[in-house]
Amino acid sequence: MKSLYKALDLLEYIILQDGRPVTPSELAENCNVNITSCVRMVKTFTERGYLIQVSRRDGYIGGPALVTASAYDSVYYRMRQAAPSPIGRLSRRLGCMVNLSIIHNDRRYLLYVCGQTQKYHVYPVFSKPWDYQNNATERLLLSACDAATRHRIIQKIGLPEGISSYDELIHQLDAYKKAQSVAFFSETFKRWIIGGLMLTDGYPPAAIAFNVKSESEVPLAIEQALNCVKEIEAGLALNTGLIC
Repeated sequence: MKSLYKALDLLEYIILQDGRPVTPSELAENCNVNITSCVRMVKTFTERGYLIQVSRRDGYIGGPALVTASAYDSVYYRMRQAAPSPIGRLSRRLGCMVNLSIIHNDRRYLLYVCGQTQKYHVYPVFSKPWDYQNNATERLLLSACDAATRHRIIQKIGLPEGISSYDELIHQLDAYKKAQSVAFFSETFKRWIIGGLMLTDGYPPAAIAFNVKSESEVPLAIEQALNCVKEIEAGLALNTGLIC
């Protein structure tokens, strides 16, 4: 089982490079796997089409099997299909990135992002240290997950800065879920972080997030977040599951 986890770590590391080739030596160094095992694992992934070897010197990138695997109908595929138009419009209106994320088994997954530039780029998220202080989707997704998952994640991340007790954190999360939105100032980014929560029957909880510069923009930004969520939900209602 440990070898399987290591193999998945290698695959995810390569995917997260967003098309930049990765060598086995880089994988070994960053994924804490010996070079012999790295070579064997990437060779297997390459044979199955999950990776492509660009060259012996440059290393590997994602292969066609990754795209094929992601194209089959599922609730996640439908959410990904419904997101581009509403999120794209909101991103262009705001002039910033907007992303859509879900949580599964304590890990956050980025399903869609729009508005990336060379300066501001978000790679697909499989798992990162939870950043409650600066991340709107993580706050909203934590508010919407079941009690056991919520407790497990809080045990991992500890109490966020400014929160004095577990009960206070739960109260804050319950307020986020009731409002289906969040707005807070990030001292790290010097921006207001805005998020909208999507709770749709038959689909996992999802959240969108973006940022605005000034406090005066916050009320309209929250309204825009909630409207974007409603547009995505409307797209899901029209989706028959057919892949076109």
